[in-house]
Amino acid sequence: MCTIDQHAAHERILYENLMNQFRQETVISQRLVSPVMLRLTPMETQILKDNRELLERFGFGFEAFGSDAFGLNAVPVLLKEPSGVGFFTEILDAISDGTVSNVYDTKILAVATMACKAAVKGHDRLSIQEAESLISQLLKLENPFTCPHGRPTIIELTRYELEKKFKRIQN
Repeated sequence: MCTIDQHAAHERILYENLMNQFRQETVISQRLVSPVMLRLTPMETQILKDNRELLERFGFGFEAFGSDAFGLNAVPVLLKEPSGVGFFTEILDAISDGTVSNVYDTKILAVATMACKAAVKGHDRLSIQEAESLISQLLKLENPFTCPHGRPTIIELTRYELEKKFKRIQN
C-alpha cells in the first residue's frame, strides 16, 4: 500500500516544472495594470537589489520609488494564474532566511519556495480526477520520491508491515 503526501507530491511536480522553465528561460510573467506599492525593510531592499536579475528571470518586475519603496509591476504566472503580491515578499523572506552560500543555492531555494507556496496544501480536498492527474504527473518525474526540501512524497507499507501492525504476525 502506498500513501502519497499531496502537498509534497505537488511541490515536487511544480519544482521540476519551474526548474525546466528557468533553465529554458520560459517563465511566463504578467504585467499588472498598475504597480502594487511595497515598503521594504533595509534588509529586504538589499536582498531585492542583490537578487534583481534572479527575481526578474522568475517573472517578477519592479521599479524603485525612493530608497525603500518599490512598485511591483509584473508577477509570474503559476498554476495558470498570476501569483499574488504576498508571494513576492515570501520569496524575499525565504531568500533572507535561507543559508545560501552562492547564487546557485539562491536560485534553488527560490524555486523550491515558489513551488512550496504554490502547491496544494495537505488539507485541500482533491477530486478523483485531480488526484489521478497528480499521481500520473508525479510518476513521470525524474525524482518522484521527495519534495525539493527532502520530505518523502510516497510512503510504502508492505503487506508484512501491515499484518505486523494488526498483530497477525509475530516479530
